[in-house]
Amino acid sequence: MLSIAAVSPAPASAVEGMSIAGRVTIPADADGAWLRGISVAASSASGASSGYAAVDPGSGAYIISGLSPDSYRLRFNVSPYWDGSASVSPNLVSEYYDNVTDYNLDRVTVG
Repeated sequence: MLSIAAVSPAPASAVEGMSIAGRVTIPADADGAWLRGISVAASSASGASSGYAAVDPGSGAYIISGLSPDSYRLRFNVSPYWDGSASVSPNLVSEYYDNVTDYNLDRVTVG
């Protein structure tokens, strides 16, 4: 299971739009390298805006910029990654914001 330590709508310049930033954590007994297999996708309720970010493998931080003011569904995706010698599949489950696995729940408002 993923744990989202913080998600904060962060204003950016008018040209760049708005941003959503946060930090993903994984269980203490999990391999820290698994952060390399996590990405974050944001899709607006109106369908007018979306964004994507890879998670920083060292800190778990991410930022999705260039978003329009709206309500966003955040999906934390877990995918296999290449560690330099083999493909690694993290033993984690993809989920939505706030440890939710249901698509219809919890959104983050930007703007």
